[in-house]
Amino acid sequence: MPTYRWSGVTHEHKKISGIKYATNRIELKNNLIKQNIFPLKIKYDLTRILSSYSKIRAKHITHLIEQLSILINANTPIVKAFDIMSQDTENHKLKELIINCKNSILEGKSLYHTWQQYPQYFNALSCNLINAAEQSGTLDILLNELTNYLKKSELEKRKIIKALLYPTVTLSITIVVTLILLIFVIPQFESMFNNFGAKLPTYTQLIVCSSHFLQKYWPIFLSSIAGVTISVTVAYHHLTKFHQLLDLAVLKLPLIKNILTYVIITRLTKILSLTLKSGIPLVTVMNLATSTISHWQYRSAIQNAITLITNGKTLHNAMQEQKIFPTKVIQLIALGEETGTLDSMLAKIADIYNTELNNITDNLNTLLEPIIMLILGVVVGGLVIGMYLPIFRLGTII
Repeated sequence: MPTYRWSGVTHEHKKISGIKYATNRIELKNNLIKQNIFPLKIKYDLTRILSSYSKIRAKHITHLIEQLSILINANTPIVKAFDIMSQDTENHKLKELIINCKNSILEGKSLYHTWQQYPQYFNALSCNLINAAEQSGTLDILLNELTNYLKKSELEKRKIIKALLYPTVTLSITIVVTLILLIFVIPQFESMFNNFGAKLPTYTQLIVCSSHFLQKYWPIFLSSIAGVTISVTVAYHHLTKFHQLLDLAVLKLPLIKNILTYVIITRLTKILSLTLKSGIPLVTVMNLATSTISHWQYRSAIQNAITLITNGKTLHNAMQEQKIFPTKVIQLIALGEETGTLDSMLAKIADIYNTELNNITDNLNTLLEPIIMLILGVVVGGLVIGMYLPIFRLGTII
């Protein structure tokens, strides 16, 4: 339904304005008149129209849960909390989601059953935590812990993206500069060399041949790159064997392996700690953790550990048999199980690995900069040297 901004005056000649949903201007005008308001101006609310095309992103859901946590901790009734949040958002789809949640609760459904209706926004982890919190009467505490978990996860994701942004942009610029040199600049040098009629050095001739190839086949070249990228992406998501092979290959890359391990261990231990505090059984907790990890080898290891735990093994023994989890993690989990402080020990492990992850991401640009500069120097510098080699011989030709 379209949204309109309107302004008008009351019978007391007081100016008033607002925003309302209506099928058309005539309907809105009639509704205002019924409320003893004389409309002066009615126009489409373009900001609402544009926001209707906006998506509900993970950060929006995190903010929603954070707002709900604040309001619940302030002893606000849950229906009133959703009502307040619906008035405080400009995102049309998010507003619609909040209103639907409020209506569902008004119908007598719990927050757990309400969120289960929207798995695209509220994952199994959030829903099960809310279910445990509602049953134990600790919704205020759990919402606060869930908010902290989601915010830290978002922060980790942003830090990794930020750390990878510099090398990605630099390499992209290198590729673009190389293509420009090969397609547009080198042909100018070639025509100059041909005027002298001298034989080109082998290295320069190789560069010139590469330039000819790109000038003639650049559409095929770019299409091939796009085709390979799309094919790899599709194969990764739809072919199990290819997914497994690519995940195994990633674990063989030194720096990437460290980052991936820290990310997975941090996420796994955070989830285990958070859910065990809520009184959820360990096997259920492990199943929830599996759904948040996309790497095949780690996912398979957790599933195997679940089977062993079901058969009576302890958590640290089940993880030790997988031969993939760090020894330090297994030792700390064993200590937590022996002392009956598993949930707090898991939280400590998460903090340790999160600190290590932050150190790596903070220093990633420093670690990658020499490699990037080497690639930049070899590629672009090599082209420049190749073009200037014949110029160095011009003295012998003239």
